[in-house]
Amino acid sequence: MPEESRRQESAELRRGQTSAEYLFIVVSIVLFVALVFLLVRGNVLPQTTQKTSQSLSTFLNFTKPYLFFETFDDVSEWKFSGGTWTSQNAEMLQSDTGTQFKLAYTGSPDWYNYAFEVQFQKRSGASSWIAGVGARLNSGSMARYTCYATAAGQMQLLRYSSQSSSSSLDSGFITVDDNWHALAIAVSGSEVSCFYDGVAVASYSDSAPLVSGEVSLEAYNVHVAFDDAKVWPQEGPVPLYATPSGTPAPTPTPAPPVISSVSATVAGNTALVRWQTNIPADAKVEYGLTTAYGSNTSLNVTLDVFHQQLLSGLLPGTRYHYRVWSCAGGLCSFSDDYSFVTEEDIIIPTPTPLPPSPPVISNVKDTEGEYRASIISWNTDIPADGKVEYGLTSAYGSNTTLNPSLETLHIAVVSGLLDNTLYHYRVWSCASGVCSFSSDYTFTTCDPLFDPSCSPELE
Repeated sequence: MPEESRRQESAELRRGQTSAEYLFIVVSIVLFVALVFLLVRGNVLPQTTQKTSQSLSTFLNFTKPYLFFETFDDVSEWKFSGGTWTSQNAEMLQSDTGTQFKLAYTGSPDWYNYAFEVQFQKRSGASSWIAGVGARLNSGSMARYTCYATAAGQMQLLRYSSQSSSSSLDSGFITVDDNWHALAIAVSGSEVSCFYDGVAVASYSDSAPLVSGEVSLEAYNVHVAFDDAKVWPQEGPVPLYATPSGTPAPTPTPAPPVISSVSATVAGNTALVRWQTNIPADAKVEYGLTTAYGSNTSLNVTLDVFHQQLLSGLLPGTRYHYRVWSCAGGLCSFSDDYSFVTEEDIIIPTPTPLPPSPPVISNVKDTEGEYRASIISWNTDIPADGKVEYGLTSAYGSNTTLNPSLETLHIAVVSGLLDNTLYHYRVWSCASGVCSFSSDYTFTTCDPLFDPSCSPELE
């Protein structure tokens, strides 16, 4: 082959290799850009992990059909209170990052014992964001239990009496990031628990629990995505609920109420008997001095799960036996035998009145050196009468006329005395028939022969 032909063939080969390299580079760049775009949009691997569903411990009974299953292809079964809720890419998105609580809720107001799990992912939010789930929600008052995951790395269990008025029941620590996580709340009777990625984090036993209600998704200060919402029925009555297409609804077997938490509080000759049932039922109490009973309260026909009956007119200091009855749907249950003892009658003796106290005499004074007389004064602590005993010795022998007026300041005039003479005296006061007298005091009358100031004014 001529040299010129070989050079042309070699140049054409190099041009082909260069074009293939350019094409490979361009295709690689396009594929990389597309992959980055899909990763950012969350359609392949949202952030760093795929969504996973984990067990909620042995509490859950996975053999029961779902009460509710939601993949968020649409949101027609949901109702909303605040926020911007939309269905995008088979996910429920809440995109309003304002500082008001937003709720999306659905389900049946008759749901009783159940667990509600949902996958969630924070897309964007402030440092104080909150995302959560709710159970036993009353769509009228918005009373409910909630489990919140917070930006501070806490799981908070709260009870709401309205949409925004809450009280904290329990809390625990969790790991928060921008990945998908499983968030769940489980309610059974009075027990409420929060789960994060299948692990129990917070729980509470409510003495006056919310009985039934719907489920909710909740958000505060955050753009958040939810997916794969599931509700499982747990122990307790399971009414006929809507179930996913193709899944038959469970048919509950009729059963009598289950009675628990029986107690009696005694006050005097009364006793307040309380108990609970697992389903709404009526109530009455049998009671008596033996296990044959013999008496019963009036039947309370109101169907409830919390019951109380007052037993009154009981004998004091007596042991009573009792048992409680509850019926629902024509099926009845009664409790074991219990007993209580009424209080003894307390006889309060009539107090013996204290004898009256005698007046306390104080501040006794006299006018010394008067002409054949003296003015004597004193005080008593209570109103009393008054008189003065006087004489040449401490045996006295004379006294002033009794002043019967009841007073605390007393004045008496002793007159008709001898000139220049030492007299002894003491004062008397009586009140309510009890008397006091003072110590012995003295005064001396003046002598007009030797004392020019001695004047007969008082005589």
